[in-house]
Amino acid sequence: MIIVEINGGFGNQLFQYANAWVIAKKTGQELCLDLSMYRYGCGREFQLDKLNIDTYKTKIFFTKRQKNKLIRVLVKGTEEILKALKLITYIKIQDEDMFCSPDVDTKRNIYLSGYWISHKYFEKYAKDVKKLFCLKDSSDELKNFKKNISDKNSVAIHIRRGDYVDLGLCLTDTYYHEAIDLMENEIVGDKHYYIFSDDVEFAREFLKSRLDINRVTFVKDEYKLSDVEEVYAIAACKNQIIANSTFSWWGAWLNDNPHKVVVAPCTTDWEYERIPETWKVIEC
Repeated sequence: MIIVEINGGFGNQLFQYANAWVIAKKTGQELCLDLSMYRYGCGREFQLDKLNIDTYKTKIFFTKRQKNKLIRVLVKGTEEILKALKLITYIKIQDEDMFCSPDVDTKRNIYLSGYWISHKYFEKYAKDVKKLFCLKDSSDELKNFKKNISDKNSVAIHIRRGDYVDLGLCLTDTYYHEAIDLMENEIVGDKHYYIFSDDVEFAREFLKSRLDINRVTFVKDEYKLSDVEEVYAIAACKNQIIANSTFSWWGAWLNDNPHKVVVAPCTTDWEYERIPETWKVIEC
């Protein structure tokens, strides 16, 4: 049995699942998801059930966030006993900025912990992963978005603010200016930019001096999409300028346009390890 701890937002969940799915496929074992973090509250919502993933058994394995202290102690004790008896192998990624393929033993149960933010964990199975990561259902809004951009030379731009403001992780104006310049030079013909942001007013003010308003659509103004659907709206665009975020990373990776141009940042918190070789990189 391969058990993976699922934690964080939708982009992180995709990385965790993709890595675990590949290990389960290689070893021929059942894949189970530890959803404890969502059961006891982590500020995010489990969203993988919105995808074409129907080959796993969801299982709450270790209730790590139990409110009852005694139960937490007992759970921790059980965990240590299992380790001592070697009934389960724990694999926790220590450095998210360094690819390290996990050493798996097909004879033991394996528990995976971490974010596993690298395409290298599943790149050999890219076609399979993309099939798994198809939406079960698309809203009329998402269908309309895809229809409306189908005949345009579309570029998605993701500007993440929100929690990144307090964390000091927001990308600079320079990054987006250079990324737009690169896109203008790389792509022939007229281009239309679709802006995805959790702070539309900031993005509107930020971009008004850089792009003609007639060439820009602020997605939240025009379409009522869920967070998950926004990832697939980004992927529907022919090209992407992403943020230092797994959210738009997946939007770019799931884009099947063979001629796509993807621009990505390289920062102290978002290293080259996370960026496919075919993408354009801007040092920030």
